[in-house]
Amino acid sequence: MLAFVVGICMTEFIQENKTDKAIEELNKLSAIDITVIRNGKEIVIDSEK
Repeated sequence: MLAFVVGICMTEFIQENKTDKAIEELNKLSAIDITVIRNGKEIVIDSEK
């Protein structure tokens, strides 16, 4: 029974890590740079700022 519980905990840990990595990659893909004009010059800024 203990081995079964340990196996479930390990599986949960692995799945959580995979999910975190997938979310990080999706956040990188959704980051958009924006081109703005400031003082007559085009500047590319990160949309998170």
